[in-house]
Amino acid sequence: MNTLILRTLVLFVLTSTALHAQAPLQIKYNGRVTVGGVDFNGSGLFKFALINDAGTMTFWSNDGTSSAGSEPAAAVPLPVTWGLYSVVLGDTSLPNMAALPPDDYEGVLVRVWFNDGTHGSQLIQPDQRIRIDCATGVADTWHERERATGMLAGRSYHTALWTGSEMIVWGGDHWEGNSTEYFNDGARYDPATNRWTALNATGALTARSKHTAVWTGSEMIVWGGHYHDGSSHYLNDGARYNPANDTWTPMTTVGAPAGREVHAAVWTGSEMIVWGGNNYDGTSHYLGDGGRYDPVGDRWTTVNPAGAPVGRYNHTAVWTGTGMIVWGGFGERSGRFLFLNDGGRYNPAGNTWTALTTAGAPEGRDTHTAVWTGSEMIVWGGQIPFNPNASQTGGRYNPVDNSWKAVSTTDAPVERFSHTAVWTGSEMIVWGGTSDYVHGLGTGGRYSPAADRWLPVSTTGAPPALAYHTAVWAGSEMVIWGGFDDWTDVNDTFAYTPECEPFRITSATISNGNLVLSFPTVTGIQYTLWRSDSLTGGTWTNTGPPALSGTGTTLTFTVPTAAAPRGFFRIHAGP
Repeated sequence: MNTLILRTLVLFVLTSTALHAQAPLQIKYNGRVTVGGVDFNGSGLFKFALINDAGTMTFWSNDGTSSAGSEPAAAVPLPVTWGLYSVVLGDTSLPNMAALPPDDYEGVLVRVWFNDGTHGSQLIQPDQRIRIDCATGVADTWHERERATGMLAGRSYHTALWTGSEMIVWGGDHWEGNSTEYFNDGARYDPATNRWTALNATGALTARSKHTAVWTGSEMIVWGGHYHDGSSHYLNDGARYNPANDTWTPMTTVGAPAGREVHAAVWTGSEMIVWGGNNYDGTSHYLGDGGRYDPVGDRWTTVNPAGAPVGRYNHTAVWTGTGMIVWGGFGERSGRFLFLNDGGRYNPAGNTWTALTTAGAPEGRDTHTAVWTGSEMIVWGGQIPFNPNASQTGGRYNPVDNSWKAVSTTDAPVERFSHTAVWTGSEMIVWGGTSDYVHGLGTGGRYSPAADRWLPVSTTGAPPALAYHTAVWAGSEMVIWGGFDDWTDVNDTFAYTPECEPFRITSATISNGNLVLSFPTVTGIQYTLWRSDSLTGGTWTNTGPPALSGTGTTLTFTVPTAAAPRGFFRIHAGP
């Protein structure tokens, strides 16, 4: 008997596609389907219904025939490429697609049936919940997700990365009493299905922590790290993990940098660059060297040490699209051990370094975070040589003019280090960390560089206080895993959605270059409209000056001519 295995990954955004007349409510829906575990390619037949949680009531279906959550009669033909498809629910230009009546669809589930032309129409599970994109900092939400029970023990100093559809966790350690257990296992988490899958252990690296991992677009590359078995071992080996076939491939050590821990690594699009770090052989060595690894040729190239920053560890590095920026960390200069506030920009095309200015830079620190916004590097928090020994300050570095400007401290989270930070496309979200090495923090903040403004992260339903955990941005939510508080390691999984759900766009009209949106507003909240050409992988751009709420429910935005009639729009809001 033939079997059909389906999975789906979705994101919802309200979008207006009409220029002249008032546009009906529409819901953009992206999904993914596989047949027998292989991404489907070709034309598929889809059926859609919006239902309640119990599946006993149908609010809408693509042809209007569904009742009590049942399958509609007619299907919508859609192209599918590498398993991915996209549809606008309510787009009546599509065959067998009925209009979406103006209504409150937040929290409603969407149910999908798929026919690949061979196995017949089959139900995709699980049903997916509709979320309308917005961001107020008022109704932000946490959700506890499936633990990696039976696959991963609680741990810290592991790595986690986002592949575009899954989070992959690997390695790390667990300290208890006077001994440390090191791990060489890992697992993949799929937020769409809320499921963990263990990684194949065959061919995996030896156990370690404080290593680095990067995502190439098809593989995870793990390199370096440390373990202790009575003596310390600093590793210079690595391996590549391919989730498509669940296999590991060893990396050559010929020409690789010396073994190290707490170094930094970035992916350039064709190479992994590792730089800095520490190893200890009775004396600490603050490393100021690195290497570039080409996975296609399984080959290492030395990073030019001329002009590089002084050696350091617990620093940060970001990739800008053309170069790597290294900043901060702990190192030695002129015989003095220092928290550093300098750095360098490395250009792999010329194998050259350019020093970062220290004028206006934040004070020296390590175990801070750094994100790349597309035009700036934002560093925040970290350990500093003052009392208290943690910081709640940060800086924004612009490589175009080699300049720094401060991050506002108004409403910033309390000082911390060993926290996490992710970039959403418009905000930096900070969570967790510690200020005393032992007790974690259960708070965070959202920083908007456009407004130089902090908003709080909700603590309702939040994970326990954590430090030394990991976080990834999964396209519409931040997923965190692992870490510890008060020396207790956890294997919890939590997801934070900065978007909230109080704004229901009931109509949209474009008139004289103005996009007129009607939806319930909150007095005193400032709204901005963001646009993207692509719902997945696109860059969200602020369309222009903000609009302020008034006594009514209508806001007016001026839309650039180039943005109409196509484009995806989302509302961001904040005090």
